[in-house]
Amino acid sequence: MRRRIIKGALLALYFLCMHVLIFGVLPFSTALFIGESGLDYDVESMLSEAEETTYAGVLDERGFSFDARVALIESAESSIEISSFSASDGETLDTIAGALYHAAEDGVDIRLLFDGLAHTVTLSDYRILHTLNAHENIDIRWFEPPNPLLPYTIQNRMHDKMFIIDETYATSGGRNINDRYFREDPDSGTFDRDVYVFGDGAGHSTVTDMRAYFDTLFESDYTIAHPRDTVDEEILTSIEAARIAFLEEKDPEMIMKTLKADAHEVKNATFVHGPTDRGKKDPVVLKTMSALAEERDEWFAQSPYIVFSRTMRHYLPEHDDQSITLLTNNIAKNPNPWGAGAYLRHRQSLAEHTLYEFQSPASLHAKSMTFGDDISAIGALNMDPRSAFLSTENMVVVVGEAFTEDFHSTLDYYKERSLEVDEDGSYQDGPPEAYTPSIPRMISLRMRQGIAHLFDYMF
Repeated sequence: MRRRIIKGALLALYFLCMHVLIFGVLPFSTALFIGESGLDYDVESMLSEAEETTYAGVLDERGFSFDARVALIESAESSIEISSFSASDGETLDTIAGALYHAAEDGVDIRLLFDGLAHTVTLSDYRILHTLNAHENIDIRWFEPPNPLLPYTIQNRMHDKMFIIDETYATSGGRNINDRYFREDPDSGTFDRDVYVFGDGAGHSTVTDMRAYFDTLFESDYTIAHPRDTVDEEILTSIEAARIAFLEEKDPEMIMKTLKADAHEVKNATFVHGPTDRGKKDPVVLKTMSALAEERDEWFAQSPYIVFSRTMRHYLPEHDDQSITLLTNNIAKNPNPWGAGAYLRHRQSLAEHTLYEFQSPASLHAKSMTFGDDISAIGALNMDPRSAFLSTENMVVVVGEAFTEDFHSTLDYYKERSLEVDEDGSYQDGPPEAYTPSIPRMISLRMRQGIAHLFDYMF
């Protein structure tokens, strides 16, 4: 018992000194001491007419979003870059891996980048990655694996999820390589969203900007190479079978035609990303979203949880004359109890605006915004301090009335399955039926709320 107490005390001291002290107490953890990264996005140029033809579309429906990923890989002729916060065992990984290996056999150069911590929680069988990385045309790397001797590095997470194909097509959004993001059942899994962008041919500036950012992450001093291994023939047979099963049901060429047909020609599309250094980062993406919000009278934001810390509020725009609508998960079914607990602190103040909570056992994971009737932003940025200051993040800002109108129609599906929260924390009358947390769940959330009050800069 005594040893356990000593171990627990040492772990608490380790956490206090290496995480709380560094990120929450020291002067440089405050807004006044967060450095300028030199990254800056000019809103006026983002809203102006681009010199090149630009197309953009939304991947919202879960089954087709998976089909699109495989079709994009199947269409590749020269290069594929994929970044993902995490990957998980399942049909999604099997099929994508099969398509990637087949593309590599055809001579396509492939680079895959995963966060160095998240996969330890979500991936139990590494044989697929070993088999992929054994191919001479595939290079897998991990961003910032945790180092107990450098504990502050555990907060430096790569949160970007991108597909870049032949410098011709690119996607960004919130979906990881995990079955739950692609389930057809509307009452299970996770609803998420991607934006895809392309031009009239290879070399569109938005796509090349995304690839340049991928290069920065991939070549970072914080990444390590996945060890080269030999092909596991059993795994290779399995992932090839998954690809063939997909192709027996779906036609990648038809999927690509649908992607092109569903896209809108837009005024402009700008890729916005934050810095990639360690520690508290200059909140470039948040500042850019705030600047866009000041350009229009209406601001809509969707996030899995919404946590506005004091430091984060320093960068948010004045909103006295704005109509603000927020959409997030209900606290009863939010799969992240720590995020839900942190959100509880801000819930009633957020309800001073129009606050919707999604009423479903399925959860929302999309990170999206609209500003007025012509500006949309979709990507990886959550409305919380971790995304604002600690993780690498990106958003794609699309300017176009037809695109935004179509996107608003997509959002109506989620609003119709949501309830508005009153300022006293209760729901306005439905439908739909409200999901309310059980007493044990509520006690657990309130405990986390108290902890989050002390450590909200990490949520």
